[in-house]
Amino acid sequence: MKILFLANEIPDFHQDMVCHGLAELLGPENVLVHPRIERYHSPPPGDLKVNAMSYPNLPPGPDATLEELAAEADAVVVGCLRGSALAGLRTVVRLGVDKPRAALDGLDDPYVRGAIRSVDLYFKRETLVHTARLRVRFPARRLYYSVRPHDMWSDELRRQIAVARVGIPKLVPLPFGVVLTPFSAAPERTHDVTFLAAATDPVRSRIVEELRTMRNEGYDVLIPDDPLDEHDRYRFDTRLTWAEYMQALSSSRVAVSVRGDGFDTYRYWEIPYAGALLLAETPRTVIPDNFANGVEAVFAEPERLCDEARRMLDSQATEPIAAAGRARLMSTAPRSCSSALPPCAGGRLRLA
Repeated sequence: MKILFLANEIPDFHQDMVCHGLAELLGPENVLVHPRIERYHSPPPGDLKVNAMSYPNLPPGPDATLEELAAEADAVVVGCLRGSALAGLRTVVRLGVDKPRAALDGLDDPYVRGAIRSVDLYFKRETLVHTARLRVRFPARRLYYSVRPHDMWSDELRRQIAVARVGIPKLVPLPFGVVLTPFSAAPERTHDVTFLAAATDPVRSRIVEELRTMRNEGYDVLIPDDPLDEHDRYRFDTRLTWAEYMQALSSSRVAVSVRGDGFDTYRYWEIPYAGALLLAETPRTVIPDNFANGVEAVFAEPERLCDEARRMLDSQATEPIAAAGRARLMSTAPRSCSSALPPCAGGRLRLA
């Protein structure tokens, strides 16, 4: 089976993860990426600031037009609802390509876009568990954007048409998983709690301040040296490489994950992969086959996370839960069709 994968040239975790997974499951020669993206055909650089999954190291693709690739493929996957990926969908629709189509919506919002009308399946990362409040407000939201020059209304493929929830025809929840990229784990757990993050939501800054209190109580806490600044959210100049970040996670008994620009964060999956206990806010999005609370991870509302961290550390229950969480993650890794790439774990990349 060959997939025409319409990609956006700007790195996108959701798009890159699924492309990586398809290459692993089907064989990299069966994923026809358009347009050509150099990082998809190159090994990751040593000073990588983002995950290596954005560099799936595919073989050089054929020198062919989109129309020629569509004729060769058995199905079409739209990797992202932005940029060149969305332009590719427009071309596929215009050409009348009669092949099954799936769209990936990894955007950091809980809204279904008009592109769902042009595909057979629509995979949404931010599919909410509770939607009543947003659904009540949605008519006003549509009216607001109808009078503003914004592509969320003027572009029929980007237009928000519904709140993402279970039960919408064609819609399938698809959160992140994890790509099993090798890293060097820390030789021992030297930290009680770790939380390294950018200030992409105010709750993250509050968590850091509460963890400073835990540090003053005598716990070994690994957090940013400076308070998180919502006006300087990413600080790429001081950001750890991905390998350094994963080693830091693996050196901790407990690691915290809370919302960023979206509710589903890649950190949620990296923590159990690193071998630490996942301590996260209670999920607000639909996560199929999620970790069992209290058995494979610990969930609580954000204001209670640090109390839960104290409880878990004082009870000496961190190691069994961390081990169970990692085992659960690894047990759901799909069977490889190719040995050329590391497999994707989490069982979240199924396209059927």
